[in-house]
Amino acid sequence: MADVELIIDGTAFGGWESIGVNRSIETISGAFDLAVTEKSPFDPTDRRIRTGAPCSVAVDGETVITGYVDEIDVSENATTSSVTIRGRDRAADLVDCAAVHKPAEWLKRTLDAIARDICAPFGISVSVSTDVGKPFPRFSINQGEKAFAAIERMCRQRAVLPVSNGRGGIELTRAGTGRAAGSLVRGDNVIGASGQNSDRGRFSEIIVRGDNELQPGWKPEAGTEPENRATDPAVGRYRPLIVIAEAQGDAANFAERARWEASTRAGRATAASFTVAGWRGASGELWRPNRLVRVEHPVLGINRDMLITTVNYSKGERGTLTEISVARPEAYALIELKDTEEAGLWQG
Repeated sequence: MADVELIIDGTAFGGWESIGVNRSIETISGAFDLAVTEKSPFDPTDRRIRTGAPCSVAVDGETVITGYVDEIDVSENATTSSVTIRGRDRAADLVDCAAVHKPAEWLKRTLDAIARDICAPFGISVSVSTDVGKPFPRFSINQGEKAFAAIERMCRQRAVLPVSNGRGGIELTRAGTGRAAGSLVRGDNVIGASGQNSDRGRFSEIIVRGDNELQPGWKPEAGTEPENRATDPAVGRYRPLIVIAEAQGDAANFAERARWEASTRAGRATAASFTVAGWRGASGELWRPNRLVRVEHPVLGINRDMLITTVNYSKGERGTLTEISVARPEAYALIELKDTEEAGLWQG
C-alpha cells in the first residue's frame, strides 16, 4: 500500500491520514505536511518528533526530501487528538538565512565553487549536471543578502537553474530533457485538470534599456544608453514593455535579452495542472519535476511536450493522488548575462 514515511534517527513514522509532499523547480526547497488523528491523546512527552529534528521523507519507499522538521501542531478534545508535522529540505536554510563568508567576495572562481563555499556552513552539498560557465572575475555577497539569493543571482548570470536534489543538497542544472514516468492523456490517466492561457504577461514589443561605459573596440555611435527590442507576433495590439537590463552591455547584448524576455513570457502564458491516481506513472517510476511529459488534452488545447515544474504527492479523503503542474519548456530557457567587468565594471 502506498504510504509516506517520516524517518527520524532511523525510526520510520507512517500511517499518516493526510499527506502532502511538494517538490518544484520554482522553489529550491521541497516541503511536506503530514497529519494523523489518534483516538488516544497525543503523548507530549514523546520527543522523537521535535522541531529542528533532522529527517527524511520517503514516498512509496523512495526518499524525496531530506531536511528538518519545521513545525508541530497539536490539538485535542475529550475524545481525539491530532498531530500535524511540517518540514522542508535542508536547502530551506539557504532561503531563510544570511550568506556569511569571509572574505565576502571571490576572484576568478566558478559558480559551483562559490556556491559550495556559501553552502558549506549549512552542511549542504552542491552537485553539477550542466556547464556552469567561465569563472566570475569577481563576485561579492551583498550586505545582509540571503544565501539562496546570492546563489540565484550567480545562476542567472550563468543561465543555470538551482534545484533541490531531494537528498539534502542542491543541484546546478538546466531545464530537463529527460522523459517523465508516463504521459498525461485526457480519458486515460488524467482524472482532473485545470489550465490557463493568459496574455497579461505578454507584450507586443519589449524594449531593453541599460547603460555602458565605452570600452576599447566599442563604437562611440553606440552611445552610453543603448537599447534594443523584440516583438511578440502573437500579441495583436499595442502593448509595449520597457525592461531595465540587470547588467551593463551594448545593443547586441540587449537584443538577446529582449528576445529571451519575449520567449519566456510566451512560454509562461500557458500553464496547466493535472491530477492522476497514485504516485507513479506508467513506467513504474515516481512522477518527478524537471522532466518532459507528453500532454494530450484537447479541452485545454494542449497536444505537445511540456515541462513538469511541480509535483505534489497527496493522500487523504480523495485517495492517493499526484498533482502535476506543467509549463512550456521555453518558459525556463535561460540566457547567460554578460559580466559587468567586460563592460568596464566589477560584478558586486
